[in-house]
Amino acid sequence: MQKKNKSLRKHLEETLNNAKRVLEKDNEELKNYALISAAFHDIGKADYRFQQYIRGKRKRSPPHPLLGLPIVDIVIKDLGIEEPYRSLIVLSVASHHTPLYENLYHDYFHTNLEVEKRAINELTDTVNDLLINIGYETKIEINNDWQMPKKILEIAKKTVITKYASEKLRDVFVKMQGCLMYADYLSSAGKDFASTVFFPRKFVNKEYVYQLRANRLKGNLFITLPTGTGKTETALYWAKNNFRESLFYILPTATTINAMYRRFKKFFKENTALYHSYADMFLFYEDENMDNLLYYKYFLYPINVTTPDQLMLSLMNYKKYTLKNYRFLKSTIIVDEIHSYDPETFFLLKYLLKYLFKKFKYLCYERYFSR
Repeated sequence: MQKKNKSLRKHLEETLNNAKRVLEKDNEELKNYALISAAFHDIGKADYRFQQYIRGKRKRSPPHPLLGLPIVDIVIKDLGIEEPYRSLIVLSVASHHTPLYENLYHDYFHTNLEVEKRAINELTDTVNDLLINIGYETKIEINNDWQMPKKILEIAKKTVITKYASEKLRDVFVKMQGCLMYADYLSSAGKDFASTVFFPRKFVNKEYVYQLRANRLKGNLFITLPTGTGKTETALYWAKNNFRESLFYILPTATTINAMYRRFKKFFKENTALYHSYADMFLFYEDENMDNLLYYKYFLYPINVTTPDQLMLSLMNYKKYTLKNYRFLKSTIIVDEIHSYDPETFFLLKYLLKYLFKKFKYLCYERYFSR
């Protein structure tokens, strides 16, 4: 996602700084591993074939996430990072554009990183400056003596699968690669999706007593109220007091999502996004910037209106699941119109919420529309 008018070094620095800002409140050791993944995710673009490709001198180049693995391998070995984290860093970088599957980069088994001799010193300086930015006081020497990228990838896959595979390890991978991808999007888009969200002081002129109470309550909540008594605003009052880094408002249909999106735009302005299977058509007819669709799809905005299947699919490792999962980690979730789902979807939704409660200690608000 590096912009053509931006140098590789500049893009890596921006991505690392974004990752540091996103992880500012995290104090555990895992933070540094996520920062390493972010800092070196595109280092394979130093390959001379990729440089020729972006300058229009070649029609194609080997995939840069794969080409960067020899440099990543040198870094993690020099820093003495132990398993399974060293393998997770490799996998995070290797699959940050293409989902990790069994035959990933199958056609590039004999492809190696190729950096011109005159660029080695610049590459070495870039690597060491990024490490200093992370907080490591070390100096790594880069030369042309490195392992084949595909071999590094296969060793990492085998290590994780045979020795460390577990649900807990998946959570670690989600955090590491999710942070990398989120920071990468922030750098490439030139937008600050992580900006502070300002909730209105009041959502309605005349507030009901239960809305004022919802504005003071902390933690999970289930409310039953008659139709037409301001349940949406009540939910938003609760979300205002329980907001973390993002809000997910879950609705069952594209029509209700479109309507709620328009409603939320009045409250949250440009911080609002929606996503469903017809989102592109909706944005087209609303005469909105179609470039936003990609950012809407991966929930980069702080206020998101979407369907429950988006959460479900991400928890099933569907496509870029690490980025979506990462956005859920520090989110507040409102589930609306739960009475309207068919039994199968309701069953899945029920266990989705149970999983979220247990796994991430989410703040969830379930709303029930009385008939």
